[in-house]
Amino acid sequence: MADYLVKARPKKALKNLKVWLDSGDIARMRPFGEALDYSLKNARVDTDGWAVWEENDYCSPPLAMEREAVLDTYFTDLSVEKVAKGKGWEQIDHLPRLWKDSGMALLVVLVLLFVVAGSSASFIWFMNQQQTRAGVRYRSAAALSLAEAGVHEALSILEGVAPGGVSPGRTWRPAAYSRTLAVGTLEGRYSVSLADEAGGAILITSAGEVGGVTRRLRAQVYLASPALLAALHGASVVHLERPPAALVILPYGTGIGDRPWIHIAAGRGIQFASTNVSLNNPALPFEPSPGPAYAPGNARNSLAVPRPEAVRLWLNRDAELTLGRDRLRVDVHQLQAAGVYVQGAVLRAEAFAELLEVDRTYYQRLASRNTANAGLNETAGKYLGDADLAGKRDSFYTWREFERLTTYLSGEGLSGPLRGVAHSAVA
Repeated sequence: MADYLVKARPKKALKNLKVWLDSGDIARMRPFGEALDYSLKNARVDTDGWAVWEENDYCSPPLAMEREAVLDTYFTDLSVEKVAKGKGWEQIDHLPRLWKDSGMALLVVLVLLFVVAGSSASFIWFMNQQQTRAGVRYRSAAALSLAEAGVHEALSILEGVAPGGVSPGRTWRPAAYSRTLAVGTLEGRYSVSLADEAGGAILITSAGEVGGVTRRLRAQVYLASPALLAALHGASVVHLERPPAALVILPYGTGIGDRPWIHIAAGRGIQFASTNVSLNNPALPFEPSPGPAYAPGNARNSLAVPRPEAVRLWLNRDAELTLGRDRLRVDVHQLQAAGVYVQGAVLRAEAFAELLEVDRTYYQRLASRNTANAGLNETAGKYLGDADLAGKRDSFYTWREFERLTTYLSGEGLSGPLRGVAHSAVA
């Protein structure tokens, strides 16, 4: 930064510069506006009619930006002399000011203000009314936006975990959960309450409040069964055996082609016992059982069975695809060349999120209503001498019952599968 004593010849349009200075526009220029405004307002005029003033500046060459924006329009032959701060003003202090104040101009302004005061009063009243109405509309729109934000947060929590991260979000039922947020220049908040309704619905009531204006929204939602995006998930390694073992992964119901969108997910890797692993083999005949989305005997079962798709894999970071007893590392293209029916693998850069808690009661209820395995229970119970198993009509088994049933099936070499949803208690 440096100080200069500036000397320049004024042009005839100098009065326009005075108007510009009085408007304050020059003072608002950045970065030099305040310094230039002060210097020009306090400028002096020498005996030859040249304008002189002191100005602080950091440009190279000096006053480059000021000249481009203002000075070259109203002055010519501008020159600068470097001086110590304040010394320039001392040199020109005895000279008359460049601007001569006129009391007549002030009088004219006062008369004009007096004339327009009456008409402007009504205009101001009208604008105040409009501004009040606009403020109410703005706060009303902001309150509605907050109410919508409350509904969206409630949906997010229902699909995740409750505040605090302890209990699952699907059990969250607050009487009054509120948050304070900034809405533009205003501060508002929303309050959310959730309540169970008939038929498994959840009623979300959200009230947004901004500046004394409240708007409310209500939404009735249904939570789907807590099914995972991946049909088969292993936190560590998923091992696929050679024939006669076969794995077929289909959507829950016919006509629903978007679930599961990932067939197998693994945290540490997927092991293929051999190149002839049977995985969604479209040439393999099979008879699918009803999915968990509906009970056995549903009319949907009569529809055409969807064709097995090429399997989509989802692997955690550092997870591997391996083949054979020696666990040779392979990629998707090598598996495809070997005849394994895979489409591709998604490699995640971040760690797997923890699995959602499975709603066991949902599947237990379906298994308790499933009587499609009553005949198999009776045959196995009589064969094994288990009267309780022989008389069992539903498909909700104790651990012991399920172990005996699978022992009977493997011992007899039966190919008939369990039908519908079956559930076994943990040992």
